[in-house]
Formats: sequence, C-alpha cells, structure tokens
Amino acid sequence: TVLRGGKVAGSADPETATQQSLANLMVGRDVVFRVEKGEAHPGETVLTIEHLCVEDDRGVQTVNDFNVQVRKGEIFGVAGVQGNGQRELVEAIAGMRRKVSGRVHILDVDATKMHPRKVTDLGTAHIPEDRNKHGLVGSYSVADNLVLNRYHKTPFSRGGVRNEDAMRSNAAELIEQYDIRTPSVDVAVSTLSGGNQQKVIVARELSGEIGVLVVSQPTRGLDVGSSEFIHNQ
Repeated sequence: TVLRGGKVAGSADPETATQQSLANLMVGRDVVFRVEKGEAHPGETVLTIEHLCVEDDRGVQTVNDFNVQVRKGEIFGVAGVQGNGQRELVEAIAGMRRKVSGRVHILDVDATKMHPRKVTDLGTAHIPEDRNKHGLVGSYSVADNLVLNRYHKTPFSRGGVRNEDAMRSNAAELIEQYDIRTPSVDVAVSTLSGGNQQKVIVARELSGEIGVLVVSQPTRGLDVGSSEFIHNQ
C-alpha cells in the first residue's frame, strides 16, 4: 500500500508490481527513469586537477596523484564504493580540505589554497555528501539557508545590512521552482523532511552563476519524482 500526501494512493501485488507502476503510485504520474539529453558539445576547460594528493580524517592518503580536466558542458563522474576517496576529492575541490600536494585550477584561476568562500565566488557550486553537516544550518530559516552561499552579496546585503525582503522573495521563487514542501519561508530548515532539505540545497546551488558544479549524492533521500527533476536540471 502506497501513501501519498497522507492518503492511500493505491495498493499493489509485490509479485506483479513493477518499478514503473510503483513510481506512478508514489508521485501520481509516469516517471521516466532516464535523462533526456542532446548531443554533447564540450567547450573550454573549466576544471583542471594536477597530481592531487589528499588525506582523509585519519591521515590516510585516499586521493593519490589524481589528474583530470573537465570541460564546459561535460559531466565527469567518479564511481566506486563509498570511502575510496570520493568525499576527500570533492572537499579538496571545494576548498574544505587541505591538499597534501598537487594543484586545482577552476576557470583558469589557481584555487589550490583558496578557502570555500573564495572557491564559491569563482563560480563553483557544491552539493555536499552530508547535507546536515555541510549543506545546511538547521536552526536557520529556509529563506536564510537558500542564500548561505551569497548572503553577503547584493541584493541580499548592502553595506553589511541584510535585505530581508530580497531574501524572502528569493526563497518564495525557489520554493515554487523546486517544489520545496514547507509551510513558510520562515520555519527552521531542520523541521523539513530530509528530501525537502536536500531540495533546499539543490535549489540554492543551482540558482547561482555557475561555472563548475561539484556534487556528491545530489538525489540522496529524494523520491523518484524529485530525483527525476534534479537529474534533468
């Protein structure tokens, strides 16, 4: 039996139900389990990593002499069992983790020793693996969390003074665009479901001026309909 919006949406026989039929019951419409994409036309190089070495929290080197170039319009995926250096690689690119050696260039700028705000200001968006630890401030409102990466910029701040109207207007727009289920823009983001918390992060990161998008588990905790929407974005 499938519940949707607090009501019974329907029932299915596990022996005859399909992934597609269950997804339809869960979100109320047909879900396409693939992303429709046109032909790729990669542009200039936007991310260059050279001989990167990074250690995890235990001091164990989990990224060893990693090299890659990623071009505009290109998706570069890193796959593998969790704990094999993906997290450390992502955090090193985002400026959250010290590099043992090597270099990171973002949009032709040496970002090797930059802290996270500088990396963000270059035009880098980051959807972190752990949304509660690195993606949100739970006690802050939905509106505040939707500008965590640019609250210090116009129109959200002028001369160090917050522009509450601009923040609330931005929040209302993103809540509608990304179907974030929240009673208002003012409630603490910690009161939202895990899936809606994830959508707050995705909405915030995808709504800025992006040159490089670094993501880790972007659809973690989301229903199939939300996952489909984010993949298409």
